[in-house]
Amino acid sequence: MIVLDTSFLVALFNDEDSFHSKALSDFVEVENEIQLISDYIALETATVLRNKKGLSAAVSFLNGIQATKKIEIHHFDTSEFQLISKIFKEQVEQISFIDASVIYLAKQTNSTVATYDKGILKYVPSGF
Repeated sequence: MIVLDTSFLVALFNDEDSFHSKALSDFVEVENEIQLISDYIALETATVLRNKKGLSAAVSFLNGIQATKKIEIHHFDTSEFQLISKIFKEQVEQISFIDASVIYLAKQTNSTVATYDKGILKYVPSGF
């Protein structure tokens, strides 16, 4: 199982992203694994794609994650929110709350992460 982060997903769906070619080749490594994406990452990715590429790119992303059988969408509950808050509050490296949620999910599922975010990589291993 691999947790997908916004940095990877935006690069994959945005052909103007500096990591786009890398994301395409990295996707080959993870496409046969079960891919885990949180509701937070789905929200953030759709928003970033909408801002950078327009509504059609965001809709394409949302349709893609809903139609792909290899992708599981995780919805955080109240107790998990508290645990993510703890990671965020105790951070050593500068990370966003959503990055803290990726770290939490990767640790909880003993998974690697598909990310290009150096802050996340200081906490959990990359899947590439």
